[in-house]
Amino acid sequence: MSKIKLIVPLFVICTLSSCNENFTMNYAKGTINKTVIIPNDMIVVRQDIEEAVEICSDPTFIIYISSSDCIECKLAHLIEFTILIDELENMGIRIMIILTPPSGRESNYASLLQTMDIGMPIYLDIHHTFERVNSFMPNNYDYHCILTDSELTIVYDGYPSGNHFKTKSFYKTIKNKVL
Repeated sequence: MSKIKLIVPLFVICTLSSCNENFTMNYAKGTINKTVIIPNDMIVVRQDIEEAVEICSDPTFIIYISSSDCIECKLAHLIEFTILIDELENMGIRIMIILTPPSGRESNYASLLQTMDIGMPIYLDIHHTFERVNSFMPNNYDYHCILTDSELTIVYDGYPSGNHFKTKSFYKTIKNKVL
């Protein structure tokens, strides 16, 4: 009887985990092959520098922080991406961190970002154009990391360091579809 008490909860956990992974993979497939539109009304904020967005035709890794996310939390977690960003830049992949601040707080975030020493440019979507023109972007933070080819078509969607399977899939995608 005690073995059954142990096996049933374990079975339920494994089943739910499997369902969640399948749901997650199917959810991400909804954005694959869609083209990302980079609005030209964003400003690039670096420490003490503001400049216009430069559109180029390089493969791009986009980390998108939407106005519905806890922006302070997400900025604090950018450190998790530093090794990945260095690797991608060495491969010739452009990095874009796009932040859409909550309405009415745009100037607060521009000022905050200028004082932070993030070490990379942040594209500030002050008019919320990125959200509007890319309405297919899911409201799940895991899917706010996307990799595009040189034509800004999404080839990978999701947090690439979430687990071994995702990391392997991410680098395989880079090898087969980007480089």
